[in-house]
Amino acid sequence: MEPFTELFEAEINFAFCVAAVRLQRDRLRPAPPTSPGRAVSREEVWSFVTRLGADGLMFVLALEQVADAAQAIRFHTPADVASDINDAIAHFEAACPDRRRLRNAVAHYSDYLRGAGTGQQGGTSPQANYGLVNSLASFYFFTDEHRAPLEVDFAEAAEAATALEHEITAALHAARIRRRKQCPQPEQQEPQPLAPAAPAE
Repeated sequence: MEPFTELFEAEINFAFCVAAVRLQRDRLRPAPPTSPGRAVSREEVWSFVTRLGADGLMFVLALEQVADAAQAIRFHTPADVASDINDAIAHFEAACPDRRRLRNAVAHYSDYLRGAGTGQQGGTSPQANYGLVNSLASFYFFTDEHRAPLEVDFAEAAEAATALEHEITAALHAARIRRRKQCPQPEQQEPQPLAPAAPAE
């Protein structure tokens, strides 16, 4: 990476976002509170449940930031690698089809609670129920009684974020190798940054 360039900053931000998804994924695999020979208090159970719910919310928000961070990289990449980045983003979005709508439902919860959320049936019989499935494998959000819940599988989404990271890294690495072959630099000089693609008309 070329320090102090827009692409450098975008790659750092992207790495943080993918790491956040992995951290939240790890937090969503805890063991329930147990203690042999001792009854588990209601407070301990409630603390466990609320922590999982909070981690589920943070996973949804972090996952959407991965997509946004990838788009920032795409904006500052050279034209010869833009299609590879676009393909990588498309693969990620296909693996997490409810990602953005889930993020919006979580971020605008009050709208959904009063039946004014995007896609709700005109405010009739609205729902705003969300949480983790019993297996702790996914996060769901019921937005309307007439629609299937929005859902994201934690393992599949984390794998998709990691795959996106690998594809973007490989594409940028290949572009940098091509640049060095085309424009070799003396050892004492700093390498030239990748030129971003021209903005779309």
